Amino acid sequence: MAEKKASSKVAEKGAAPAPKPVKAKASKVEATAGSTPAVKRAAKPKVPQKTTNPYSKAAPRGTFVADASKVERHWFVVDATDLVLGRAASRIASILRGKHKPIYTPHVDTGDFVIIVNAEKVKLTGSKDLQKPYYRHSMHPGGLKTILARDVRVRDPERLLQDAIRRMISRNPLGRDMMSKLHVYKGPSHPHQAQKPKPLALA
Repeated sequence: MAEKKASSKVAEKGAAPAPKPVKAKASKVEATAGSTPAVKRAAKPKVPQKTTNPYSKAAPRGTFVADASKVERHWFVVDATDLVLGRAASRIASILRGKHKPIYTPHVDTGDFVIIVNAEKVKLTGSKDLQKPYYRHSMHPGGLKTILARDVRVRDPERLLQDAIRRMISRNPLGRDMMSKLHVYKGPSHPHQAQKPKPLALA
């Protein structure tokens, strides 16, 4: 009797649990056979595209970046006679940078070429002609050289405009590319007639 009880206990422990009865799901066809046909739902309205300005209905646009290889460049001639140095330099610097164009991009050279003639006739206001200093250093101890604007006008008049414009442009490779489009000459003539430059009045 003991053996039969032990064997029955072992059989109960090792036997797998009986599976639960699975209810058969009625198919969709059977479920809808006796009911009325389903009504099609109306299409949802399209959600408008998100905009940067919540009060504007205009779609956002990507930022335009000019391609330096496709920039159309022009040539301009500026007569520096009786032009104030600082004001003329700021206008010319903006043309070299391309800020007068709608395609202006800060990190791309989109500017035009500028030719300046009669550089020795540029005007300095007040007493700058007698007091404004220009410095040069030989990079050796005690090698600082100072020269006044009136002497620069006689020795190297192109330097007056070149220095003023250079200091209004970035000091980096991009700024050096922009400065390469500037041509300053003493006197009324220049060697760029082949480019057919257009006169530009800054007054």
